[in-house]
Amino acid sequence: MKKTLLAGLVAGLPAIAPAHEVTLKAKPVDVTALPFAGHDELRAAQPVSVLFGQRLDEVRQQTLGDALSTLPGVQSSAFGPGSSRPIIRGLDAGRVRVLDGGLDALDLSTFSPDHAVTTDNVFAQQIEVIRGPASVLYGGAAIGGVVNVVSNRLPREAMDGVHGRLLGRYDSATRGWLGGVQVDGGNGRIAYNVQLSGQRAGDLRIPGSVFSAAKIAEEPDNAQFRNRVPGSSSDTDEGSFGTSLTGDKGYLGFAVTRSERNYSVPSLHLADGELPVRLDLQRNRYETAGEWRPGGAVERIRFSAAHVDYGHNELESGVVATRFASRGNEGRLEVTLADVLGWRTALGASANRREVSTRGKEGLLNTSGAVDSTGRGVFAVAERDVGPVHIELGGRIDRESRDPAASFRKREFTPTTLSAAAQWGLVPGYGLGLTLSRAQRAPGSEELYSRGAHHATGTFDFGSDALGKETARNIELSLRKTDGPLRWRASVYRTRFDGFVYGALGETVDDTGAADSSGEFTRQDFRQDDATFRGFELDGSYQLSNSWSVGAFVDRTRATIDNYGPAPRIPPLRYGGNVVWTEGPWRADARLTLADRVDRVAVNETLTGGYTRLDAGVSYRTQVMGRTASLLLRGINLLDEDIRLHTSYLKDGFPLAGRSVVAGFSVDF
Repeated sequence: MKKTLLAGLVAGLPAIAPAHEVTLKAKPVDVTALPFAGHDELRAAQPVSVLFGQRLDEVRQQTLGDALSTLPGVQSSAFGPGSSRPIIRGLDAGRVRVLDGGLDALDLSTFSPDHAVTTDNVFAQQIEVIRGPASVLYGGAAIGGVVNVVSNRLPREAMDGVHGRLLGRYDSATRGWLGGVQVDGGNGRIAYNVQLSGQRAGDLRIPGSVFSAAKIAEEPDNAQFRNRVPGSSSDTDEGSFGTSLTGDKGYLGFAVTRSERNYSVPSLHLADGELPVRLDLQRNRYETAGEWRPGGAVERIRFSAAHVDYGHNELESGVVATRFASRGNEGRLEVTLADVLGWRTALGASANRREVSTRGKEGLLNTSGAVDSTGRGVFAVAERDVGPVHIELGGRIDRESRDPAASFRKREFTPTTLSAAAQWGLVPGYGLGLTLSRAQRAPGSEELYSRGAHHATGTFDFGSDALGKETARNIELSLRKTDGPLRWRASVYRTRFDGFVYGALGETVDDTGAADSSGEFTRQDFRQDDATFRGFELDGSYQLSNSWSVGAFVDRTRATIDNYGPAPRIPPLRYGGNVVWTEGPWRADARLTLADRVDRVAVNETLTGGYTRLDAGVSYRTQVMGRTASLLLRGINLLDEDIRLHTSYLKDGFPLAGRSVVAGFSVDF
């Protein structure tokens, strides 16, 4: 076991996907990932959800994907306890950009599903999700959406005195603990923030068999693995320090973060004696950011930049088998103008560079060894009101390159994006919205240059340096009611991809990529075909009284790739509801989520059963020696259902947590 960064803090949380929660009742908050100050969930041109406050406290999981799967249109990749990415409307990895305080996380989570997202949720203030193309603001990697984790790691407001929070949790599913402390302070001019947190989690408790019935039929010896998932433990330690100079017109700050994670990836071949691979990850992130609000024609000027040194070793039987490393930089500048010919306008530019290298047994870039990727872009977004109609227009152009060290050819791309949106206030409290966009994405390094065995997905990957740009044409219609005891929002969307990049599964091969009917890998070739993604989302709530409210939701995505068939790992129809009771310092809720059986499957996929999931919890806020304290008790998967997510590569060997209890506390000081 590696030496821990924070020996005094221990923690653990289950690798679970929380049941859905309707999110309309809470007061909207500003969405920092959007270019204009004062834009919240209701005013945003695109569908936006923000997880904050009590809802965020309930789902401070180890993985980002699990925490966000309460939101409409969002699912988790559920790839073990240490690595689960959010999936937005059936799109993930290189099409959903994960931001850490407005800048790319600069980890390798898009490279492979077993690589952890390195953002930290323990002291996040809010997590913002933009559903649908956000390429105007964040480039082609956001062609499916954006997730932005916002914290106070780098202070943006003046602070007087010293304040902080201490929190802890225990989870019965992993017999694990979470602990953390955050301290904010300042003298009205200089502000600082310190965060320390740690997590410890044992192997995950499940309702019954580790493997699905299909996997047991394929290999009867799999039936012996029950009740806990071997090799699903995880450790995480993180510490950060940030300081800023603040004033009436803005701030200028700097922060540094150190992360250490050590976690296992559950194996689908336990019966063959294959031990789970363990990843030992380290990350150093250095960032700076500032904002100036001069007033007048210029509302604000803000910039941010980050440098990340990232590396992880993949250990087999305690020995390093593969090494992944990445050095990345990103910078961003935005200028918001109050009035340009009647339009409120935001102009911006961004640039990034990243070098990724692999070596060892599972060096996916075995042929090229390393890839140097660069990108730079400029964008503009403008908005105005014309009577009851709010209009927003945007455009972006990028120049990107992928330069392998050897063998493959260098590629350069010029993706462009155009978007238009309108919101019409039909009558007070109601809004009708229409969004149109044409966005392009350059293929990622893993799609262009992969050439090697990939144990995490059970594939032998063959990239293609002949891949071209991917173009998405999206249309979305939305209707929302935002006032009164009954509030709801609904949207229907369709995205047509030209040149959709995907991994086409083929024959069984050995660990060299040669055809072998008894091999342990499936050949996966990255190629392009046109594709169509379409779906709908509906969620709403009704305030029955001052104490009682109820809610309901439904979401669905359907995706087809031309010349191939159904797209892989598309989430099923989900629906359900919740009931919430609040009285003084008390709050209690129960949530029911149902998911349909998946029988529309892609090539080489297996069927996935539906499930019914019930969660319930109670919380209490009080004063302890003049300090605000909160207590939390939640029951997870109270029906003890065998829940497997079709979005997961590991679904046949990694069910979600069984019936369990999470108990927690927090104290503000």
